[in-house]
Amino acid sequence: MKRLPSFGLMPRVALLLTIVLHRAAGQTKSSTSGTTQKGGKTTTLLVDTDDACRLTVDDIDEGVVTPDHAKKIDVGLGDHIVKCVIEGAPDLMWRKAVEAKSSEQVVAIVALKALHIQYDQAVGQVQQQKEKATAAQEQAAAAEEKRKTQQTQFLQARDNLIGTWQWGETLTSAKCGGQIRLTLERILKVSGGIGSTPDVLTVQDTTEWHYRYFDSRTCKVTSERTRPEHARGNIKVRLDQPSVIGLRCEDCIDSEAPESIPATRPDDILASGEITPINGKKISIDWEAGGRIQGKEEYEKVE
Repeated sequence: MKRLPSFGLMPRVALLLTIVLHRAAGQTKSSTSGTTQKGGKTTTLLVDTDDACRLTVDDIDEGVVTPDHAKKIDVGLGDHIVKCVIEGAPDLMWRKAVEAKSSEQVVAIVALKALHIQYDQAVGQVQQQKEKATAAQEQAAAAEEKRKTQQTQFLQARDNLIGTWQWGETLTSAKCGGQIRLTLERILKVSGGIGSTPDVLTVQDTTEWHYRYFDSRTCKVTSERTRPEHARGNIKVRLDQPSVIGLRCEDCIDSEAPESIPATRPDDILASGEITPINGKKISIDWEAGGRIQGKEEYEKVE
């Protein structure tokens, strides 16, 4: 029986070994993709951080690293881009190029805490500025609303004073059974201000003194007489305190002159005082001491 030549078997075995080695090399290359290799060798990259951040190496997410635990990552030899980002603050990033020259471990120290503190302080300052701006706007709006309210109240108080106000008083005779011997009536006509002074109102005062004279024995009325006097002035309207009224004589009566010769004192100060509203139809005037009119008088609005 003839033997077959053996020279054909060796090439086939060599071919099979070549295929197996080629496939193994391909698998090794694919398992270290994303890294720069030198001869297919790897090393360990140790990442330590002083603040929690999300770590990527060559754009591959390696999860969140914290100061409590350093993270080890297998990388190939060569250059690698290491990034760590504070979650919730994407602008706050630590970035560094790390070179693995040999199989010895490479260390990357992430320093983010100081930047994070500065970032939080900056954000806090911006927030404070926003809050201050908002508070200032709210205060300005409240001040404007208060001004409008006060303006409305002022105009209402001013308009309530405009009109005709009446006060009256009677004096009786003790000798003649309480019969009326003097009737005193004062009319204040208040009108709007002039020009650029809306807080000043003009006042025309007319006061009538009506006398009744009695017989001392019979108490019968022997005569009656009316003596008018006039004054003019103004009212200074004030919202937060009583408004002020001031009057000057036009043809005031001199009570010390003989009845047959009534004197006039133009521009004499008749009276001044403060006005307090009681309601929409009634005011009280507290006349200052030293004037021709003194004490408190209550006036009713007649028109």
